Amino acid sequence: MPFYAGTSLQLLQRDVAELSLQTHELGVSLLYAPSYRTRLLLSPSILASFIGQSDPQAFSLEPGAAGRFEMQHGKRWSTRISTDVRRLDGLNGRDALDGSRFELGIRESLRVERLVPWLELVAGQNGMGVTEQYTTPDDFSFCSNLLHKAAGPCRKGGLYRIPLGYRSVAGSLGANVELGDRLSLSGSVKLEYRRYLRNSVLVLKPLADAPRSGRTASGARTCVRP
Repeated sequence: MPFYAGTSLQLLQRDVAELSLQTHELGVSLLYAPSYRTRLLLSPSILASFIGQSDPQAFSLEPGAAGRFEMQHGKRWSTRISTDVRRLDGLNGRDALDGSRFELGIRESLRVERLVPWLELVAGQNGMGVTEQYTTPDDFSFCSNLLHKAAGPCRKGGLYRIPLGYRSVAGSLGANVELGDRLSLSGSVKLEYRRYLRNSVLVLKPLADAPRSGRTASGARTCVRP
């Protein structure tokens, strides 16, 4: 069965409104149920993201697939194991870089009449690369003392390397209430821990030898932010 899913995150504060994000996903769901208590769902799809509010621009493209195995055990308990694997292709040359991401999760649910509370644990890795930005000393307060004390033309700026890839572990607690045969209400809370795959690094260079390509000049200083 084909499906479409869309989300929209619109920022109301004027100075960050152009960072608003919307996503559109188009795919096909394939369902196999070998028994009354078990079923397997596979959903290959492609996800497109757009950034901006007044004039949205293409941000990233993510082809991939999601899978889910569900099993009911007992009269009220059920277990769901899910996975999501995607390729990331950045389209705007800024924060969306090429890479891949992977998630694996397990959810346990309990049905009590029309109420279904659940607990879910998810582990994942986002393998995006490192973005680079040429900066001035005033851009980064955590390195300002080092920058202003650096001798000679090193005081003029540097190259800031920002890692975007990370590993994560998240826990969610939620519930679903069935209000009728075709209507339900759900809510959840989530706690997530992320550890980035690399440190943020600021490379200080002499002004005349500070190319935007990110190649380190001889004698360059570095300021590392965990």
